[in-house]
Amino acid sequence: SRANQPEKDYLFIRFFAGGGFMSQEGPAVPANAAEWTYIQKEVTAPAGANQMDVSLQVWSDGGTLDLDDVELRVAGSAKNLLENGGFEGAGGEWRDLGHDGRYFAHDEFGIGTGGFGGPPIIPGELSAVYGNPLRFRNDYLAAQQVSLQWLDVGSIPAEDDVLPVVELRLAGGGAQVAAAVIRHNCRQFAGARDVWIGQVASAMTNQDRYTAVQLLVRGVAWALQEKGKLSREQVLQVYARLAEQPQPKALPDNIEIVDKPRPWGDTFFPKSRPPVRTLLVVDVRSLTPWEKLALTCLQALTAREQPRLWLIYSDHDRRWLEWHKEAGYIDGYEQVEDWRSLFRRFAGSYRGAVVPDTRLYQGVLLACNLAALEDLIVAPPDLARDLGIQVREDLRGRFSVYADGMAWLWRNYRDRFNHHLCAYAHPNLAFNGNLDYDMQWRGVIFWITGERDGDQPGADPLAEMQVMAEIFAEMPPNIGMRGFPWAGDGIGLGEGGGVEFCGAYGKGLVCTDHTPNVSVMSGVHIDRLIPPDQPPAPPLEQDKIYIAFTMSDGDNLNTWCDYFHAYFEHPSHGNFPIGWGMGPAILDLMPAVARWYYEHARPGDEFLADVSGIAYVFPQTYARRYRERWKVFSGFLEW
Repeated sequence: SRANQPEKDYLFIRFFAGGGFMSQEGPAVPANAAEWTYIQKEVTAPAGANQMDVSLQVWSDGGTLDLDDVELRVAGSAKNLLENGGFEGAGGEWRDLGHDGRYFAHDEFGIGTGGFGGPPIIPGELSAVYGNPLRFRNDYLAAQQVSLQWLDVGSIPAEDDVLPVVELRLAGGGAQVAAAVIRHNCRQFAGARDVWIGQVASAMTNQDRYTAVQLLVRGVAWALQEKGKLSREQVLQVYARLAEQPQPKALPDNIEIVDKPRPWGDTFFPKSRPPVRTLLVVDVRSLTPWEKLALTCLQALTAREQPRLWLIYSDHDRRWLEWHKEAGYIDGYEQVEDWRSLFRRFAGSYRGAVVPDTRLYQGVLLACNLAALEDLIVAPPDLARDLGIQVREDLRGRFSVYADGMAWLWRNYRDRFNHHLCAYAHPNLAFNGNLDYDMQWRGVIFWITGERDGDQPGADPLAEMQVMAEIFAEMPPNIGMRGFPWAGDGIGLGEGGGVEFCGAYGKGLVCTDHTPNVSVMSGVHIDRLIPPDQPPAPPLEQDKIYIAFTMSDGDNLNTWCDYFHAYFEHPSHGNFPIGWGMGPAILDLMPAVARWYYEHARPGDEFLADVSGIAYVFPQTYARRYRERWKVFSGFLEW
């Protein structure tokens, strides 16, 4: 290690549950180690973790580390769990090492593609160049009014031929090359042919995919003709077949506001009836994932009449169960050991079972939706047989892609779905009790894949965005959406992408991953929480610096179920004032949990709305798909 700081860089092992980050721990990298130094640390996986990785994290500014022979072993075992810990094999991923202009150069370091110029401050207009060699037309473009970077023709040697395909006409006059094919005559790359599409198709939409296919396939055909591999007649046949490709549907835009009042009253999220005085409790930690999901379905369906089942997934669930008893919301609870008996006891709450298609990455979510709509229990055939439940629906093999299944559900059950509730849930969350509330209220449960999980069986991120945008357009704006669009690097649209996509259709996000038993907790009714009295402000002294501390991310309601609890029980709690960000929707979904924190607050603890009010949105792009955007945004502000 060179120029790194002590206790700054670490070799972590990271733990996850259902794609969600739990914790990380590992040895520190020694500072300025002049020779190879062995580091090690034994760590314990947290309860519930089902995935792990090794992560070298370098936080020293300007520091450099060399790493070799990494081993990850279960204690007492000699087997290395890492397949390529010595780095003898080539890496399986390409990583951008930075926007280094040298890569564009015509020399031994670069690849000769040419550099970037722009972008303009004022958007320009994209246009297909008349007579371009690819016969590319304006109607193939995904968008025309854009602000993007262009090909810096000056970075290409004069002896090379740059043949423009698309140009960017600038608002102040003039034009730049936005897409081109390049015939290399230079010494370094003589005979090479490049297809340079730049940023013309850079957005994540079906229209951009269509534009990219038109440019790339036409460009490859042109390059093969230049190489003498295809005749001109064959190239024209390729162009003709591409011209016959149907234009994809655009995402719904400039839409009208669907104005439907909430059918349950004036709360943001629906409220369950008060739970039964004696809850039935099942510790599910030793059960299989499918057994847990079956119990979640039973919990959801029985809660429609009155919440009565509480499931224990972690010690936190036990703590909040005890608190509901201590606070008087229930009289007590009965621990159920024979959990299968509950399906006989409440057989009148369901009509049968639905078999999920486990070959689809998101197949379990299709089954959860159908179970909520048809009063069914999600169960594979063997579990349904074990529980004595007749199979009513079998989704195996019915859909080749998940997006088709969601479109079918909406087309056939539009009137049964709850149009005021959504759940953005990674498939793994179906197995940790996270969907009981959404199934109880027949909310639309969905997951849009991202860069990494988009290649899973049946996944298609663009098709999923299309079908969900069409569903969102038919639902009212400013409704409750639970969940989170990220479950790991490249898994899902990501926090930014997901919040922006949903927000464009007026759907703000209330982060609620890893929050079981909401069907029960939402049955507690608290009109108002009284904040703790605040001490007087200290006298202003001009020779001092004043610091205000705020703990953010409390809009993520699972932090109140587990993460923040340790802070409130810490011996130093109350020694200095701190603001705690709390999502206001907690008053609808888990008010007793909020009450515990209010009652255990110290003078100086202050609760504030986190992060953007009733839900997580980007105000600058919220409701942008609506014709009367500011009317939708005003409705959000009213909440």
